Parts: sequence; C-alpha cells; structure tokens
Amino acid sequence: MSPGKKAYLEPQTVKSRFLLVSDTHNLIPKESHSEDVVFRTPFPSANVFIHAGDMTNHGSMKELKGVIDWVERIPAEIKILIAGNHDLQLDADYWVMKDANDWAEGDYDYGYEKERREQSMLCKGFLKSEDMKRRGIWYLENEVKEFKLTNGAIFTVHLQREFLREKLANL
Repeated sequence: MSPGKKAYLEPQTVKSRFLLVSDTHNLIPKESHSEDVVFRTPFPSANVFIHAGDMTNHGSMKELKGVIDWVERIPAEIKILIAGNHDLQLDADYWVMKDANDWAEGDYDYGYEKERREQSMLCKGFLKSEDMKRRGIWYLENEVKEFKLTNGAIFTVHLQREFLREKLANL
C-alpha cells in the first residue's frame, strides 16, 4: 500500500437473532408447543431479546419482579427492557401526577408525592441494578447504548422516552 492511503476494509456481517415482544401486561408465558397459545415457552433462542414496552399494568415492584422471573429464562445473551405507557411507576413525573388532579384545591399532600417518587426510584433502581446487568438484563431509557455480542456483532440502541411521552400525550 502506498504511503498516505488508507486500507479499505469490507464491512463484516455477523448473523444475529433478535426476539421482540411488547404489550405483555403481566402475562406469564405458558409452556406449550401448540400454536394456539400465542405467548408460550420454550422461547426460540436469540442473541438479543427486546421487550418494547407495557411489560406490566402499573410498573409496581411486584409486577416488575414477575416480569424478570420469565425474562431471565429467555435463551438470549442480552435482554433489553423498555418501559411503555402502562409501566407507570418507571416514569416518576407521570407517576406523581397520575392522581394529583383528583385532589381538591389546597388539599394536595406532598407526602404522597414523596412516596410516589420513592416508589418510582426503587422500581427503576431494581431494573438498572448491577445485578440485572450481570444477568444480561438492561433497562434503557433516554440513552444511547452500544452492545457487543459474543459472536462479534455490535449494535446500538437509541432510546428517547421523552419524545415518546410527548407523542402519546398528543394522541
């Protein structure tokens, strides 16, 4: 190669399998080989599993732990969780204001707000914990995250929930 010229490398393709679900709303997959059962195990093997929102009905800690129980059994190296509009407690601002309009003027309880924020932080902390990452489970929101699979594939997730919240509010 002559000086000053850069080598051109062909991009390499690595086949990777993605398994995507959404809107499970606390549904637990049933063990079945029947095609009549839509949400069933065994799950197909994949390199990456993505739950694209509405894992739960409210996003409570109990509901989230139930989701993790079945998600961690999925045969995938990386499992990505994204909150949807029903995973309410993962959005602290929304969770605090959800029932605030029901308060009579002047009767708003700031202890209620503090309690709701703490609930939200606990739920989010649970999903974003180092323990979850060690299990290959990543909860993402408002971030860009690059992943490298053991097969050499690299992919990037761009997630902007604020944009999604604004769009949902205007529907």
